[in-house]
Amino acid sequence: DTFDSWIENTREALGGEFGIQAPCIECASWDAMERLRSLLAPILSVTGPRSYRYNAFAGDYRLTPFGYHVDPHHEGVFQVVLEGRRRGRFWEGLALSEDRDDAWVEDASRTPAREPDVVLDLEPGDVVFWPGTQVHGFECEGASLALSIVIDRAAVRHRHEVESGLA
Repeated sequence: DTFDSWIENTREALGGEFGIQAPCIECASWDAMERLRSLLAPILSVTGPRSYRYNAFAGDYRLTPFGYHVDPHHEGVFQVVLEGRRRGRFWEGLALSEDRDDAWVEDASRTPAREPDVVLDLEPGDVVFWPGTQVHGFECEGASLALSIVIDRAAVRHRHEVESGLA
């Protein structure tokens, strides 16, 4: 089976466009973890010994299933595009909602009012990095598969801590 046939079969089974996140794929097997480490060795050699998680994102969604969001529990994220084309949009120092602190984590119902600070068109083989404090989201052109390397924070930063650090 190919990636395209898997996308088609899944779309058929689910009745339309879909997005799947497979978190912590390194837990699937020791063999899978070793293959990931080998594939990502150039990145890991630069970031050093840290706590990492690997997440896969697949589907034919138009916008990240979480919408535009922030991940303050991440120190930073590297994402490698494996299949398809994606447009990443990134905003620095932006809070999605002023009235709810929980919106700092994720708020798919909001689209930032201003233009993004960075827009990147990505294709297979491209790698992008963003800090966990940046609002971000991806728009896909058709089927897409990407692997994220999440660098975990030692402790989650609360919204006011991040905002004061950006001031």
